[in-house]
Amino acid sequence: MADAKENRAHPDFLNSLFGLGAKRKKKRNLEWASDLPECEIGEYLIIPLTTSKQLRAEGRAMKHCAGHYDDLCHRGLARVFSIQDLSGNRVATASLIWLDDYWHLEQVKGHENAEVLESEETYFDGNSTVTELEPTELYFVGKEILQRYRSAWSDRLHSYVCKLIKP
Repeated sequence: MADAKENRAHPDFLNSLFGLGAKRKKKRNLEWASDLPECEIGEYLIIPLTTSKQLRAEGRAMKHCAGHYDDLCHRGLARVFSIQDLSGNRVATASLIWLDDYWHLEQVKGHENAEVLESEETYFDGNSTVTELEPTELYFVGKEILQRYRSAWSDRLHSYVCKLIKP
């Protein structure tokens, strides 16, 4: 009985439980295509991230988990876009997810996963404190990315189907 307790407290046992001290996985270098090319939406530059390396760089720069999306992107279940100002400064990251046979806007997050889709205004109206949430410009940029991606995806699918049925 004492041996079992002793083994559980052993550093190798704890390291194996939490994956510490294990050999690091080799970095993946996956690639995939985006139906939406780099484009401008309003005052923003939209850049499709189409490699593992680009996702890792975005995740490091924005301090969030974009780098972990490479497998989903490679399998065609997600698409990630860097949203930058026209000077090339990263502002946010948008992700689309394939769900129920259609593309959906999963999220748009700023640096360190900051909420960028709504702005909050709190004021006293004379009787009580009122908090109003308003969509931001990035909310509409995210919706436009989704719309453009769906359109480009649909055009590609239509073209593919036409080639199949053309005698």
